[in-house]
Order: sequence, then C-alpha cells, then structure tokens
Amino acid sequence: MYFGMYRDMFFAGMVALFFFYVGPWMLLRNYLFFRRAILVTGTVTSYKVVTKGSCPVEVITFYFDGQAHQIESILASDIKSKIGQLRKVGVDPQDVRKVRVMMTKEQKAIAWVFTAMLVLFVAVVISLFA
Repeated sequence: MYFGMYRDMFFAGMVALFFFYVGPWMLLRNYLFFRRAILVTGTVTSYKVVTKGSCPVEVITFYFDGQAHQIESILASDIKSKIGQLRKVGVDPQDVRKVRVMMTKEQKAIAWVFTAMLVLFVAVVISLFA
C-alpha cells in the first residue's frame, strides 16, 4: 500500500459522507419527523435570501392552536413556489417549537438521486480498494 492511498481513501470517505447526508440521511430524518408530526397547511408568504448569491428560502406562514407562526424552509431551491402556494408543515406534538416544512417532490427526487449515487460510489470504491 502506498501513502497516497490513505489520502485517496480519506477523500472517498468524505465524498461518501456528503452523499449520505444529502441522500438517505435527509430522507430518513424527514420520514421520522413526519411520522409523529401534526400536519397543518401553510402558505408561502415571501422569500428571504440568507446569504448573498444563495438561493432564496421560502417564508411560510401557518396557523397552529389558533396562532399564526412563520417558518423559513431550510431547503433552499431555485425552483420557486409562487407566493400564496400552499405547503405542508409538520409540528412536533411533544415540542411545538420543532417545525419542519415537508419536502417537495423535486427535493425528494434529488435526495433519491444522491442515495443512488452513494450506492454506486461505495460499490466503485470497494472494487478499487479491494
């Protein structure tokens, strides 16, 4: 084994971690949260640019227990929803401060693509380093 192989294995591991975070980890976290959450309907009210040059995030207003709340979608996307478009919002019944916007079909598709890329990447790395 040559010294550069350890560097290559480290790089391969970092790429695999990135694919894992964007793909199956996001899908799993989304599934586990919405399995116990109370679903309410929110409305896209505006957009906010968090950092200069980044994609805008949606600001969604929803009502829970008779009170209006706002949440910024953490999943920025260049696929914009229209102002007034309805979005599903999940509220954790054990801690109402934990709120999450349900992933759109496009965001789920991207996560599944990264999951497939992770599987292919791991197969290639195993075949290269075996």
